[in-house]
Amino acid sequence: MTVIKDGKGTGKIAMVNSEGHLMVRSIMETDAIHTNHKLKDYYAVMSGVVTANSTNEHAILFIKNVDPNKNMYIDALVYGFNGGNTNHNRALRVKVYKDSGLPTLNNTLITPGNLNWTTSNISNTICYKWDATATDGMTMGSAGLLIYDNILAQGLTSLHISGIPILGFNNSITVSYVPEEVGNFSVVTRFFMKNDSEYNE
Repeated sequence: MTVIKDGKGTGKIAMVNSEGHLMVRSIMETDAIHTNHKLKDYYAVMSGVVTANSTNEHAILFIKNVDPNKNMYIDALVYGFNGGNTNHNRALRVKVYKDSGLPTLNNTLITPGNLNWTTSNISNTICYKWDATATDGMTMGSAGLLIYDNILAQGLTSLHISGIPILGFNNSITVSYVPEEVGNFSVVTRFFMKNDSEYNE
């Protein structure tokens, strides 16, 4: 059987079969898994379960990347809604804004949790959630650009967006809810941090 020798002089070889096919064994993994396992830079931040006090729009979670060396990749958004405290079958309108101004009122500073529990790494981010004590969510410094607007049903909805939204230095997202009926809701955002050199590791 033909073999190919490593051109870097390590002595490693790869076999080639009689049809000229390279014989290899490989393991594929997503960016999220690679970043969590190897770079230990994968996080989750959540609003907690909060109760809407009206059917107006509620800004409930704000996330900003303040790392000058790493981009933030949004991997998943997990939404929960009980369908309303009366009928339990009402819809929830979800909005996501890009680059809103920092919240100015009715907010609590929070720290994302690293989902690799073998490390003490922290993300260089600024995150706020609604403190659930005032009417209609956080007061935002500015509205930002609406980039997602959809209707979700009662229950738990996971949007696996696989790092497609990329937040550079000083970019942010704000998650807002508009409930059809007053009820309980929550959101969990999972993201990972990396720079271009780490992408090729």
